[in-house]
Amino acid sequence: MKVRNGFVSNSSTSSFLIYGVQIEDLSDIEDVIEKLNLSEDAQDDRYEIAEALTKDTTLSYNCPFDYGVYIGKSWAEIEDDETGASFKKSIKKEIENIFGKEIAEKCETHSEAWHS
Repeated sequence: MKVRNGFVSNSSTSSFLIYGVQIEDLSDIEDVIEKLNLSEDAQDDRYEIAEALTKDTTLSYNCPFDYGVYIGKSWAEIEDDETGASFKKSIKKEIENIFGKEIAEKCETHSEAWHS
């Protein structure tokens, strides 16, 4: 059995509720992508880029259809003894470590659903 680490999706519906960022255009983070040392083929693959960006973090990603890349953490992952503020702060810090302060300032709750 294959276990997926990330947001919930299936063949007919894709939906998620996260705190994090949406990166609509990966060219906005070309400098970050260059630091990943990806193969030429992987540099054009949103999934490969998102996987590399979230490697060694507690963050997850979703690349729904043509809506860019979402990186963050599901609200379902908040710990029992964790406040909403500390949950947000920890995610924002991880995103800042990857992308820098400017993108981390864009963290917010994203609630999305699509039907195919």
